[in-house]
Amino acid sequence: MPCRPNQIIVEYLLEWDKANNLLKKASSQTQLFLAWQPPPCGFFKLNIDGSRVSDSGCIAAGGIIRNSDGIWIVGFSANLGHGEVFVAEAWALYYGLKLAWQLGLRQITVNSDSALVVDMINGDWVDSHPLSVLLTKCRELVKSQWNCCILHVYRETNFDADFLAKMGHHKDLGYHELSSPPDQMQSILDDDKNGLLRPRFVSV
Repeated sequence: MPCRPNQIIVEYLLEWDKANNLLKKASSQTQLFLAWQPPPCGFFKLNIDGSRVSDSGCIAAGGIIRNSDGIWIVGFSANLGHGEVFVAEAWALYYGLKLAWQLGLRQITVNSDSALVVDMINGDWVDSHPLSVLLTKCRELVKSQWNCCILHVYRETNFDADFLAKMGHHKDLGYHELSSPPDQMQSILDDDKNGLLRPRFVSV
């Protein structure tokens, strides 16, 4: 008889339960292949993102505007100091919308991988929210005299904005507009322009 039979039985049961849960999880997911989608002809697309370094609490924001051919129009990075990632996502939206409006781009689709930010702008929220002033400014911009909508996307189609947001951590405090893309992100731009598919597992 093996030593500590009760413990061995319990360990086997735990392993079986773990494996069973993994199988259930795998069976409830499906794999998608996603690519950045250019906007329709005559439209522009703004991709935005926020970033937070968990160890330090530092936050940053970034965004990129491209035309229907996937050509870079303008971008930005912003070092926002310290805070929560939702704050970074909200500032990314504000900076991006303001930039597009100032450039006179009157037909634009906004993509964010923050479902919370998209829901807050498109849905209802209370004025007592800590970011109510900033969110109100974003909503006012979205509803200005232009063709503008904001949609949620998966991060696999938002790599360029993610790159620019993370780049913000290495810049001086504040907003920095970029007239041309950094050399380090050219490969990501090319991948998006060429319709590179990136895998993602989603629940079904």
